[in-house]
Amino acid sequence: MGNTNSFREKLTDYNLNEDEFFKVLTETKSYIAGSFALSAYLKDNKIDSFDPNDLDIFVEKNESNSKLKDYLVSKGYTIDKHLTESDYGDNKTIVEIFYYIKEDKNIQIIVINVDPVKYIDAFDLNCCKTYYDNASQKIICLDKNIFERKTNFNKDCVKYNSVKRSNKYIKRGFKIFLRDRDITEVCKFCEINKCSQEKFNNFLNK
Repeated sequence: MGNTNSFREKLTDYNLNEDEFFKVLTETKSYIAGSFALSAYLKDNKIDSFDPNDLDIFVEKNESNSKLKDYLVSKGYTIDKHLTESDYGDNKTIVEIFYYIKEDKNIQIIVINVDPVKYIDAFDLNCCKTYYDNASQKIICLDKNIFERKTNFNKDCVKYNSVKRSNKYIKRGFKIFLRDRDITEVCKFCEINKCSQEKFNNFLNK
């Protein structure tokens, strides 16, 4: 677990009152996970960090979802885009995604039909399995290699945008591994050459 000083600072940058926001997260059983939590976790542990592109909130579909959306609107955010499960092909876990924007800040509410922690644990990159735990008020990182700036790719969780996502973290200073095999250059090659998902999978299976 990690402390949350940088995490709280980043929330201020997004014009979110931490006490109000944490209360809404708790009431809606929502979790902030991915790059936003990871960047704060690295910074608080004195590791070179990066600026996240957005803030992702994961919440299981329920009647309280509207509280989360209403809070963002009260802070001046407006909805920029709305995607539904039909936009995600074979991914039947995502119900819908709401994209909110305020000036240069972007927040996504990802509504899913499973427990958020279980969903986070199934991310394609281990470094992204980092989230703010509402109960302990700590950031939890499930990647044991995070301080070595390397992360494992989960072959069983390959998604349509996994090549793009892996390269985003390569540019942030991470090496990508598949078990004990360094596949950083494979990921770079597949992005440069716009490899299909099938071709990327073939590389992973070699």
